[in-house]
Amino acid sequence: MKRLKKIMVIKKERFLPQHLFYVLKKTLKNLKPLLVLCYLGGGCETAQALSNGNHSPFSFHITGSSLVAPFAACAATRYEKRTKKPLPFIEASGTSAGLYLFSSSCNAPQVLMTSRPLTRYEKNLCKCHPTEEIIEIPIGFDAVVFVQSQRSHPLPLTLGDLKKALFSPTPLSSWEKITKNLCSAPLYIVGPSPASGMREWLVKFFSPLKPHIPLDFQTHHYHEGGDNQNVIVQKVCAVSHGVGIVSFSFYQKNKNDLRFISFHGPGSIESALQTKRYPFLRPLFLYIKKTHASKEVMDYIQEFLRPEVKNFDGYLFKKGLVPLLAGS
Repeated sequence: MKRLKKIMVIKKERFLPQHLFYVLKKTLKNLKPLLVLCYLGGGCETAQALSNGNHSPFSFHITGSSLVAPFAACAATRYEKRTKKPLPFIEASGTSAGLYLFSSSCNAPQVLMTSRPLTRYEKNLCKCHPTEEIIEIPIGFDAVVFVQSQRSHPLPLTLGDLKKALFSPTPLSSWEKITKNLCSAPLYIVGPSPASGMREWLVKFFSPLKPHIPLDFQTHHYHEGGDNQNVIVQKVCAVSHGVGIVSFSFYQKNKNDLRFISFHGPGSIESALQTKRYPFLRPLFLYIKKTHASKEVMDYIQEFLRPEVKNFDGYLFKKGLVPLLAGS
């Protein structure tokens, strides 16, 4: 700390204006207790205190899937307006990291967001004691959307064509190698990385008959766009007859640049969802421990179950959350 102050004095003399130096000095003084706390290993106790609501401006703590987090935040603002209670603290840590935090101790976050259902083994990990009940709340779906650039000629793909393009055991140089009905343009697909839950879900979707034999993505023409879906859109729009894989919420934000690929004839994705004809639906969940089911938590959960949310004209559908009505 003394060394850092000494450096600041040197910077003051050479570079910093007088008023800026005192602002930094005051900030350093305020950070000192935090630095001491981290050094003494008090960070975990502080996080637990926040989770319990002690000295915290938040109602409770929510962690988990970054896909669910925007919907959770949108519902939280409605919850705050409706109940006049403080907002929950929402942490987009990812499903796996969120599960680790949720199962770490009895002072863990009160709500877990996931982009897949938990297994029985994972639910047992979350229990503070063997008889504790873990409550599962389905809140809707994320539609996995296959898209092209608006400037590309539409590709009349079927589900069989798509499976062959993604998981062909041999490299395919062009779309016409899949079927003669397609064009001779180079085969190009860009989508999520191996660590993505969306990619994991696609593998399970296309291998229901032999789940013990996982499919491998064809790396010759499948290109990883990472976790940033903006990169996927940029790559799709830059390649003629390229196909991208994005979430429904992201597709809604980029409709002007992207064309929805329908596997059941012409029509919009909204009509396919409303008539329950869209196959690529990932279920989304919230999990709570019964011992943590406080009135604040249950009031928040109720926000996802309200009639104006469960329909296709609800405010969460406009944000990209597909209602449970779309499921077959």
